[in-house]
Amino acid sequence: MKPLTLMLISAMMLFSCQKEKESFIVDIGIEITVSDENGNDLLNPSNQNSFNEQNIKIYDLINGVVEEVYYPNYDNPRCFSIFERDGIYRMGLSPNGNEKDEFPVTYIKWNETDTDTIKCSISRGDNYVVCTKVWYNETLMWDGDNCSGCRCIQIVK
Repeated sequence: MKPLTLMLISAMMLFSCQKEKESFIVDIGIEITVSDENGNDLLNPSNQNSFNEQNIKIYDLINGVVEEVYYPNYDNPRCFSIFERDGIYRMGLSPNGNEKDEFPVTYIKWNETDTDTIKCSISRGDNYVVCTKVWYNETLMWDGDNCSGCRCIQIVK
């Protein structure tokens, strides 16, 4: 009986001392505020000129092909959400994180006539993927090397 007990205790100790898995960090989310030239919040649904969340579409440029983003099993199948914080409506966007592109591109189609381009610089390592720069329509809007805080860009239309 003693040898069996010793074997069980040894086996439990062996398996309980396994190295923990390293966590994998994905930090590419962007917050976007959108206003018109008069300062009206174009994401606030109570504003009559606001963009309708149901009509907004997100597209990623993957290997030279523009593909609509839609993952039905995700909490946010279109990889964006509109929310209010501190009295301002924002779009939370998960941009294209294509692991093959140095500067992945995402298109935001606000309505039938208005589309904008988001390009990111992505830093990748063994256990992380992090957005370090954000361009809006080819204008650098956020530079992680020179900024602190969230990746928030302000768009005026």
